Amino acid sequence: MRQLKAYLKTDLFKEFFLTAGAQIMGSGMGFILQIALQNILKTDLYGIYKTATSVMSITTTATDAGLSHAMVRFASKYASEGDMPKAMARIATALVLRLVLTLITSLVGYLMVDYLANDVYENPGLVEPMRWVFIGLVGGTLFGHYMYFTQALQRFGLRSVITVSTAAIRVGLFAAMYALAMLGPSEMIMLDAVVNLIGFGLGMYFAPRGLTKVKKEDVQAAVKEIVPFCKYTGVILVASSVFEQLDTLMLAGFTSDRVVGLYGCAWTYAMVLNFVTGAVANVMFPKVTSMEKTSELQAFVKSTIKFTVPIAVATVPALPFMAWWLPWFQPEYADALPVFYVMYVGLIFDMVLNPLGYIHYSINRPDILVKLAFFKIALNFGANYLLIPVYGAMGAAGATVVTRVVGGVASIIVVMTILKRRQAAEAAGEPPPEEPTATVEESPETAPEAAPPGVALEQMTEAPHPDDSLSDAPEGEDDDEDPPRDR
Repeated sequence: MRQLKAYLKTDLFKEFFLTAGAQIMGSGMGFILQIALQNILKTDLYGIYKTATSVMSITTTATDAGLSHAMVRFASKYASEGDMPKAMARIATALVLRLVLTLITSLVGYLMVDYLANDVYENPGLVEPMRWVFIGLVGGTLFGHYMYFTQALQRFGLRSVITVSTAAIRVGLFAAMYALAMLGPSEMIMLDAVVNLIGFGLGMYFAPRGLTKVKKEDVQAAVKEIVPFCKYTGVILVASSVFEQLDTLMLAGFTSDRVVGLYGCAWTYAMVLNFVTGAVANVMFPKVTSMEKTSELQAFVKSTIKFTVPIAVATVPALPFMAWWLPWFQPEYADALPVFYVMYVGLIFDMVLNPLGYIHYSINRPDILVKLAFFKIALNFGANYLLIPVYGAMGAAGATVVTRVVGGVASIIVVMTILKRRQAAEAAGEPPPEEPTATVEESPETAPEAAPPGVALEQMTEAPHPDDSLSDAPEGEDDDEDPPRDR
């Protein structure tokens, strides 16, 4: 009991409680809208909507290309050292680079819509929703950047207020559009884009000042840090997004809109669990990425397990509740229940162990995450290819769970092995084997302790080797993450 009381008084728990509370409120309102939308659109149209938003998720991540994670990595480091001008320079630089990528992605994607909808999926109903995906991409980029901005500076209170406010605005606009009988797949995607723009404007009004007053030399130093880091994180995040949406996209190709709608319904309920997972990730990521000592990282592993296991156990009552709720409230989607049970296994596994994967950033080994990401895509693609034609939605869920478990276990094994090697090297007074003594040409702004991880890694590997988006991102952006994003 004493340990519990002491734990409840820690800053970690307070930040988690604040973030989780706001995320549950905000995402909870989004969850209610998704349930309402399912009942309004029915399975076929909802399947079209889910296919389009899966494309949205991947394209939104492509406009990030790792810039947000790099920004959190370096901006949180400088902010913790009290050097706010350098922190703001990293945030402003990441925003400009993201907007450039958004313009390119929107243009190319819009021009490819007819080919994707008519030739790849042979589904003309996807044309209009997918066009709106690319038109509204800038809204997702701006709001997603703002949420990472507050995460980098660990302004969890402000982040929570904006999360709840934008969710409330979304509910209000949804109700108005429903009253006017204007809701459809395309209209819902337009609604998300508008709310993202409103959320960005509202958030920036209350955000810390300094983004427009960065020094030229700080921007140049920021580019030297962020861009090399993104050669790994960018590939990691895009690959992770592809993995997250591969089941839905392959299901749309092999089955019908109705099956995709059922699968999307199961994900909607499963993502209630991910609200908590996202809150854990949002609190843990900026903390662990600022750690450098092996002893700190080992302590982080132990505290994370103690922190996440009780939370995972607390979700077990969701299983019997769903067995009653879904057939009663949404009988048209009752076939989604067994799919939900399969998804639950994978999400609980992620909830417990996924935060440990961020240690790869702290030890400057994002290349390992790249290898794991491509391994997971290959495994998931093969499993989906074999299982979906036979088992449909159950096959897609099973393939994804197996991939999550195998990939997660592999990641943890690698982390623990590296930490043991680092500990042995430190005990012997030698440099860590993952951080060679070779140096790179540095400016005063990129001192050895802040040298771009991508540059250091390039020296130690023969070739560049390039996870879960963090939550609270706009619809389609994988916060572990995530997301927000649908998942």
